[in-house]
Amino acid sequence: MRTPLIRLTSFHLRRSVRLLYLLALGLSASCGGGGGGGGGTITTGGTTGGGGAAGFGSVTGRAVNSTSLAALSNFTATTDTGETVTVTNSATGVFTIVNVTAGSRTITVTAQNFTTTTTAARTVTANQTTDYGTIALVPSGGTPPVTPPIGGGVGTVTGTVVDAANITIRIANFVARTDTGETVTVTASATGTFTIPNVTPGSRTVTITAPGFNVFTTAVQTVTANATTNYGTIAISSSGGQGGPPPAPPPTFSRTLRP
Repeated sequence: MRTPLIRLTSFHLRRSVRLLYLLALGLSASCGGGGGGGGGTITTGGTTGGGGAAGFGSVTGRAVNSTSLAALSNFTATTDTGETVTVTNSATGVFTIVNVTAGSRTITVTAQNFTTTTTAARTVTANQTTDYGTIALVPSGGTPPVTPPIGGGVGTVTGTVVDAANITIRIANFVARTDTGETVTVTASATGTFTIPNVTPGSRTVTITAPGFNVFTTAVQTVTANATTNYGTIAISSSGGQGGPPPAPPPTFSRTLRP
């Protein structure tokens, strides 16, 4: 009776080994079959991409104030496919968004007290980082509104900007700004004329800045409420000389010939 007992034990051992082998294969398949799906990072509003998942890249950039070029400390950057990052208390204005769907992507940056800005489209490549560079946001509201003095209103100033070297040449692109901050930007002008509304009444100067020319500030004129003050022709110089009113024409001489 001992021999059948030995055979029965060997049968059961072989069967147990086979079951353990199959169980080991099943565990191996379940652990390794997920591919790149594990270990991913979820970006707010984005997609779980996993480490190096096909079809996803990263984007980076730097948000600044367009006026001072200072870094923004608090803002949100969002791609056109919804991947988002919120930056708080940043000293550099730099952001990075991971797991961005590859393709032609734009980024929209929003910040309190700034105008929302959307970048031009750039190509995001899978498993690479695309740098959008510096993204400048314009302060919302621009120049603070002028508060009219009690019992009065605001005035308007106007003038014409020319080249001091040749007063027949009108300046096409320039910025005119009063000493109280009211500003107008003139582009592609054929006449060189500007008008600034809502100017605080009083003794005012106008400063002209133009590419390739020296900055020039006019003489003081009195701006009256509800009226237009004309600063006349303002000549600005590109040669280092001082601009100002156009030069007076040279004197003319006449001579009478006696017989």
